[in-house]
Amino acid sequence: MSAIMKRELSKQKKMLHPNSRKILAIAKKSKKALNRENAKQTGSMKQNLIREKMLWMREHMVPDVCPYPASLTGELLEKYIARHDEEMAKIVESKLGKKNRSHTSREDVLRMTKEREVEEYNGAGIEIPNILNSAQCEMLRQWDGDLRYLPNFSFRRFGKKHVATA
Repeated sequence: MSAIMKRELSKQKKMLHPNSRKILAIAKKSKKALNRENAKQTGSMKQNLIREKMLWMREHMVPDVCPYPASLTGELLEKYIARHDEEMAKIVESKLGKKNRSHTSREDVLRMTKEREVEEYNGAGIEIPNILNSAQCEMLRQWDGDLRYLPNFSFRRFGKKHVATA
């Protein structure tokens, strides 16, 4: 039973029947509040993932190159896709010759993430800030990581096909 449902039931002066319309209304209200909270959490998780990607890109960009050319953008994305390779190698190395499965879940997460990113890169492209535009590139370099400024960025999908055409 959710906190909202408990609060609403405690306000009632008399006992309510479990199938009454009042109970159904309270249950509907509590479910709506729960769904709203879940949507907030999901949205903030997505924003944090975008923030992490943008901060990684900013840290690994070649200094004094603005706007970023397509070839360098392709190299940057390939480095981004391979960012967990070292950790994966350590996990695989630690498992050799042992029946230890202590890092298996982390290995699965890293493997699935890499597979998804490679598929995106080879397909429609990975969504990144438009660093091919000089104004957007400068904005990314000066960005402090605050989520409030995320809507100021224009994003574009960049993939393998964009590198080939450039």
